[in-house]
This record gives sequence, C-alpha cells and structure tokens, in this order.
Amino acid sequence: MIRLAALWALYVSAGFLLRKTSLPYDQPDLFWPLPGLALAGILILGFRFWPVVMLAGAIFLYVGDVPFGFFMAVAATGSTLVALVLALVFQRLFKFENAFERGRGVTAYILVAGGLGAALNAAFNVVGLALAQKISWGLLWPNLLVWCIPNALALLVLAPFFIVWSTPSLWRWDLRQTVEGVLCVVGLATSTLVAIAVWFFYGIHNYPLAYLPVPFLLWATFRFGPRGAATGTLVVAAQIFYFLFQGHGLADDDPDTLQAIGNYLCILATANLHR
Repeated sequence: MIRLAALWALYVSAGFLLRKTSLPYDQPDLFWPLPGLALAGILILGFRFWPVVMLAGAIFLYVGDVPFGFFMAVAATGSTLVALVLALVFQRLFKFENAFERGRGVTAYILVAGGLGAALNAAFNVVGLALAQKISWGLLWPNLLVWCIPNALALLVLAPFFIVWSTPSLWRWDLRQTVEGVLCVVGLATSTLVAIAVWFFYGIHNYPLAYLPVPFLLWATFRFGPRGAATGTLVVAAQIFYFLFQGHGLADDDPDTLQAIGNYLCILATANLHR
C-alpha cells in the first residue's frame, strides 16, 4: 500500500514538473519521465499492477497539461506495454535482479532498456502525435530519433534509482559510510554546478570541465555499489534539469543543445551503471 501511494505521488509530482518545461508537449524535451516510472512501477509492484501504472501515466499527462486525445491515450498505453515487455524480457530471458548487482543483468538492462525500450517508447510518442495531427506521418522517422533521447534518459537515469532503492541490497551502511556518502554527494553537487557554470560561459558545445563530476560518480559507484551509482547519476541530472526548468539560458530551447545535454547524461548514466 505504501509503494502504491508513493507511485501515485511520483506520477503527480512529475506531472507538475512537466508543466514547468518550456516546450509544449508535442515538442520533444529532455524531461519525459513516463517510461522510467512505468518500468520501475512494473518491476517493483509486479505485472498484475499494470492497470494502475497505465492510469497513473494518464494522470501524469493530465497534470502536465497534456490535453485528452490520441497522444495521451497512446503515450500512457504505450509506456505501460513497453514496460511489461521489458520486464518480461529481463526476468525470463536474463534473470535480471532489481538490485543491479550482477554485471550480466546490468549489461542486459542498459542494452534492452536504453536501446529497445527507448526506441519503442519513442515510436508510441510519434504515432500518438501523428494521430493527434501534431506532426505529419512523413516526419515519423526524424521525430522518432529525437524522441529516443528523453525516453532513454528516463530508463537509464530515473528507473534504476527507484528500482535499486526499493530492493534489499548486500551493502550495509554504518556511521562512517554515511558521512562518506554525504561528502561524496556534496562534492558531486559542487562539481556539477561548476560544470554547468562553465557551460554558461563557454557554451554547451565547448565544455572543458563537463566531466568534472566523473571522479565523484566513480567514488559513489565503487564505494556504495548500485545505489551509489544510480543516486550519483540522478544528482547530476536533477541539477541540470533544475537549470533547464528555471530558464537560465543553458539550452534556450535549442534542439541541438538539448540533444547534446541528453547525450551527455546518457553517456554518464551508461558508464556509471556499468561500472
């Protein structure tokens, strides 16, 4: 019951954040948590809760100011169907463990979720937009490629965080590790802020300190396991999204800049999970 309530709270909160994005729903933005939340919900709660996940997805879109119509129906249904397929593949074919503590399972997750899952979710997105007459059917392919990035981000950054923290882990915490973890997060947050500040000064395509957070990500990964890896990546992504939401000029709604930021986060997430 607590997990169900937490799932609803996450979807509603994400919907309010979707409202803060500067782009309308029919233009691909980096913030698109729907597939990540759907996959985490299925893997954590179980297959029988798929109707709850689908309804929660529709509520997320409604709260995010997405109008009733083809896009809402296709996006909510598609994210749930893809999550069911991915969860079935993980559990039946790869014997995937939600704790992300087996290298084979992590590799399978990155390839299947970050590749196949992102592509399938993007396909549902663009078909929904075409049915809603927001794009022409002839532009499905270029839009599909652009929509893959936000879907991959949700599956590689957001979903692993909730999955690993909802699963019992072999790692045990004591006071010393807690202090070390706090120091690691502070260093990671500070280095990310410095990297973002450099982006403001030099521009996103000329970022000499873009990978300044990497040593702290490695620290979190090797010292605190999968939970440290997933949390570290989310900390970096959350800070970047905060500046995007505030409209501080990091992207200025430029598609190429958004794509560069999305690629950067996908690379960090993939490398960090596959420690």
